[in-house]
Amino acid sequence: MSRNSSGFTLAELVIALVVFSIIVTAALPIMAGFAQSGAQAEIARTAAMLAEYQYERVSGMRFSQLRSEGPRVFKGDLYTYYTYQVVVEPSPPELGLDPEMNRRKSVKIIIRHTSGERVEVQTYVTNKH
Repeated sequence: MSRNSSGFTLAELVIALVVFSIIVTAALPIMAGFAQSGAQAEIARTAAMLAEYQYERVSGMRFSQLRSEGPRVFKGDLYTYYTYQVVVEPSPPELGLDPEMNRRKSVKIIIRHTSGERVEVQTYVTNKH
């Protein structure tokens, strides 16, 4: 009795399925890591953009209007997972003593995401009256 078959046996299909399952199982954590790092990068990019926005807003204020703010949640549906805080303090002593902040202020802008990602921008503002 001669057998002429042009397909796979059940045993070959089962072995192929087991090998494929092992490969997919090993690759899942790697693919999940890529997805997570991509999401973190997007969060960091958005936080940096929001920090730049706050910096521009604060830069347009008069010296006498600079005050600490927040933390506050951004308005709008797109940025509800982000908060901002503006911290206004006397400038450091190496830039000259000015504890009343009449001539110079240190302005720090902090953007936080609910995931823990954080971006800080710091600048020094001088009174130009």
